[in-house]
Amino acid sequence: MKKLLFILTVTVFPICGFANFQITDFGETVAVGNKFYHEVKIVSISEGIATLSTHEGTVKIPWTALPVDFQKRHAADVEKLAKQQAAKAEYDAGIRELEIKVIQNVKGGVLAGKTVNIFTGETKTIFVEGLSDVADGTQLSVKAKLDGLYHYLNTGGANSTVEKWVLIAPK
Repeated sequence: MKKLLFILTVTVFPICGFANFQITDFGETVAVGNKFYHEVKIVSISEGIATLSTHEGTVKIPWTALPVDFQKRHAADVEKLAKQQAAKAEYDAGIRELEIKVIQNVKGGVLAGKTVNIFTGETKTIFVEGLSDVADGTQLSVKAKLDGLYHYLNTGGANSTVEKWVLIAPK
């Protein structure tokens, strides 16, 4: 009989402890008015509306309607999320951060080498409109948007065509 009791003790208590761990590990419970949301995780925040993932699905709640302690605990998360959303919006709009090395100033911008492969150092020539008065050989990080092609006469007198990027902001 002692052996049976020992086996039950070993198998039952670890299962209960594991179940308790999972319940508390999934997320927190948040009360908004008379409604309780369980296993809450912030999905996004846009124009003051928080989209939350809960055990029931996804809900949208005004950020100011959430408890103040929840807002304070997740202020850093919200700031990080806002930066991620802004970066995604820029990416969706075609804006990219480019590492370039100025080759030559030309009318309306510069010809530059854009890093294509950071491991090999491979570059390709591009035109960056709106960037000027930069010394040859200068390395810069810029935000720019692809805007078609740029045609020019190269030093050999032949026509060359490269990507045309429009400067959004120096980084």
